[in-house]
Amino acid sequence: MARVAGKQAPRTAHLRQSGAMRTAPGKRWLPLQAEQWFSLDPPGFLWRGAISPSPLLRIAAVDRGIQARRYRVVGKRFELTPWFGRSEDYRGANGILIPHRIAVTWGLPQGDFEWLRASLDEIQYS
Repeated sequence: MARVAGKQAPRTAHLRQSGAMRTAPGKRWLPLQAEQWFSLDPPGFLWRGAISPSPLLRIAAVDRGIQARRYRVVGKRFELTPWFGRSEDYRGANGILIPHRIAVTWGLPQGDFEWLRASLDEIQYS
């Protein structure tokens, strides 16, 4: 988030996203609904999303980052994994410039894996 001159930076943010996610390289993109909570001091986030590969099946996903480190779920544990994100379509919201479209890629040993494409639907600051 980039501050606009004269505006106080928020301490936390809660946002809702929609987009697409895939569970493995080469798999199809599935519709996604997600929520994310940010803390700026200390820096960190919790992200929860859900995809529906069929009308009767819903899969939940969780991602968290603590002090610029990002963990992904591998089996039943969190594993520290290199990652990078691409942010686009910056707009002002309550005096703060934020990206409205993102893509997130894991840096896996076998190669980069873009797993998330999302758009910002709603944001609240505190």
